[in-house]
Formats: sequence, structure tokens, C-alpha cells
Amino acid sequence: MSPTTPEPMARSGVLLTRADLHAHTRASSRGATGWLDALGVAESYAEPERVHNLARARGMDLVAITDHDTIDGAMVLVERGMPGVIVGEEVTTRLPDEGRTLHVLVWLITPADHEEIGRLGLRDDAVALAHWIRQKRLPHALAHPLFDISGGLGRATLRRCLRLFGGIEAINAGHATARHRAALARFLEDIDAERTAQTVAYGGEPALWPRRWLTAGSDDHALRTLGRAWTAAPGSGHTPESFFRAVMAGEGLVGGRDASTTTLAHQFLSVAGGFARAGDAPAGADGRARRWARAVLTRAPGMRRVLDAACDPTADADADRRRLERASRKAMAHSLAGLSAWLSGRLDRGS
Repeated sequence: MSPTTPEPMARSGVLLTRADLHAHTRASSRGATGWLDALGVAESYAEPERVHNLARARGMDLVAITDHDTIDGAMVLVERGMPGVIVGEEVTTRLPDEGRTLHVLVWLITPADHEEIGRLGLRDDAVALAHWIRQKRLPHALAHPLFDISGGLGRATLRRCLRLFGGIEAINAGHATARHRAALARFLEDIDAERTAQTVAYGGEPALWPRRWLTAGSDDHALRTLGRAWTAAPGSGHTPESFFRAVMAGEGLVGGRDASTTTLAHQFLSVAGGFARAGDAPAGADGRARRWARAVLTRAPGMRRVLDAACDPTADADADRRRLERASRKAMAHSLAGLSAWLSGRLDRGS
């Protein structure tokens, strides 16, 4: 059985526990890029309870909240006693000798663990983070390994990451396309062939974990792709702990949709809609930049229709998705000329 095709098992009557292992809430309050931070644009404006409920409605037995460098969103659900919650964190870290930024999904994390990551400086040292994860035997995965964060990960860096981390996110419904999935599968096959031929671990150095496991998740930021990619474990009624024991033992399966340029654009537009509806910006230069950006999103001709279409909560089924795509394209095409003239006028006035 291929680890990327759970559907045959489901059709054969084998019970599966499914989990979306990568989802964001409004607790991801800082942008992943400098220009988003400068404008005060959050990664997500989704309420934790809505994320949880929608993922469950789409068939997920377990839902991992993995906000950027915080567990606040997940803890809101834990404190409310919501069922099937996995506390996770998408930890931003870096390979200091390469200057490469990595995102590592860590699950079953506690408030004490979260504080320890910061106190030990693990966000600045991916190697130290990997050893810390190994010591605590925490389930984890290198997130969207082929998606460009800091210039892209080359083959040598990916080999190094495979020595450090046991889990790899094979399907990401928010950012990784079918080409990403296929390229990653080919790379992993090549690595496994080299290991067999040379009888050594990756690059001659032993791996921290004796086996590799694959995961999948939506990487949803805007209630758009929740439950569209999932990780599954055979059996029903899994707790988060028993679920990850199965996944880390190599019994997990991954499946679901890949991302597309359309889904990525919808996520960006939905986040833009949340930003446009956010509260007043503070005074000062940063506040002026935020107010100017918000004005573009709220008063430029046609942009309101684009945002309303992107944020349409009924656009879940394929038919709705196609309708949404048509509405977005039409609104964007209608607004481009007016938006260009509007921006030119603002710049001419120096406002």
C-alpha cells in the first residue's frame, strides 16, 4: 500500500482516523514575510472555533492547530473543551551556517515546551531544535519542504533535513502543487536508493530517527482549504497520542488535494479581506502604511467585490469553487483599470 493513497483502504471498509495536521487561526498574528509584518498584516484572521468546526464538518476526526510560533489558538480550543484538538506549533527556525529558514510542525506540544523553545534559542538553530525534538520524542514534520521560504531548499539542504527530522509534509493543500508532490516523491525515492546502495545514512551521517514518516495538511489560513489534505491512521477512535504513535511507526497514510494558483490566490485575498476589516491602525509611519494599504483594499474601484468573492463562506463544493473563480476573475478584470487610475491619483497627491 502506497503511503500516499488512503482511499483504497477506505473503500475496502478499513476504518481510518483522519486529521488535518496543519491549520492556522488568528493567533498567527505576524506575517511570515517582512513586508506583511511592516503593514501589520496577520497570517490569518480565522477564529479558532470556526477552524475547528469546519475541519470537523469536512470529515476530520482530529484537528491540529499549528499557528506560527505560538500555541495560543490551540489553547483557546483546549480551554473550551473542544473535541479532537491537537496542540501544535509551526516553529520558524533556521540553519545558521546556511542562512536557510525552515518551518517545522511540532505536535503534542505543551505550554512548557513552547516556552522552552524560546528560552533555549531553538528558533535560531534548526540543528539544536531537531535534537531537542528527538530528546522529547515529539511528533513533527518539516513543513512544505519544496515551497520557497528563503530562496528554496536545494538537494544538499534537503538531505541534511532528512537527517535531522523524521517527518516530512508530503501534501500541503495551501501551498504545494501536484508538481511539488511529485518532485518530493522522486527525491525521496532517490535518497532511499542511495541509502540501500551505500548502506549508509543520508550523506554518511546517521539520521536522528530510524524511520521516516509522511504527513499531510491543509495549511489553511482563511477557512479555504481545511480538511482538503489529511493524514490518516488505521483504526477508529484514536486519541492524538495513539494517532501519532501509528504515524511515526510508519502506519500512516496521506491523501487529499494539492494546492493550485487559484487556492493560493484565494487564501491571500481572504487574508486581505480580514486585514481590510481589522481595527484602526496606530499612529506613525507604520500606521500610515497600514491605513494606505487598507484604503487600497476598501476604496479602490472593484476591490470590495474581489474580497467579498474570495471570502464567500459558501464556496466549499467544486461547483461553488468554480463560481467563485469566475466571480473573482470578472471582478479583478473590471477593477484593474480603475485601480491603476486610483493609485496614480493617490501618488500624484502624495497621499
